[in-house]
Amino acid sequence: MQAALREMVDRPFLQSQRYADQQKRAKLEGAHPDIVEFVRVLPKRMAKHGVPMFASEVWRSDERQNQLFEQGFSKARAGQGPHPFGCAADLVHGVRGWNLNRDQWRLVGHIGQELVTQKGLNLVWGGNWPDFYDPAHWQVADWKVQAADFPFPRIEKWERNWKKRLEAALAQQATLAAK
Repeated sequence: MQAALREMVDRPFLQSQRYADQQKRAKLEGAHPDIVEFVRVLPKRMAKHGVPMFASEVWRSDERQNQLFEQGFSKARAGQGPHPFGCAADLVHGVRGWNLNRDQWRLVGHIGQELVTQKGLNLVWGGNWPDFYDPAHWQVADWKVQAADFPFPRIEKWERNWKKRLEAALAQQATLAAK
């Protein structure tokens, strides 16, 4: 595993503008909260190891889904897979893209699965599928059920913090008014 890791390391690229731009590439609007969290944490964890990773695609249009099906890069047509419902993400190497060997993908999968467990995310990895090896792919385990809620609301961290501060201030005002 150490050799696989060493071959993926590119610390100078992690400092580049191109890497920073890659982190904003995927369309996260309407994506499932577990996917949004995973897309946030996996690249950060990999960067700690010196490996540049980014989400190349999360939500995709029906047209894009059909295009990938026709090219043989997907087993699903529009409406049959999790991406058009914001329930999947493809994460790839910042320089090599999908061009990692099995040991390298196995390492990415191992780290990703650790994060899934640590964060309590309901995701499965396409690198474990016996019928269609898709190691860049992560999806919500029960995406067909979850897809009914698409688009999912996205609450940014600052919104959550703002709401907590507002609730605390209102509680403090109520306490002062009651005295």
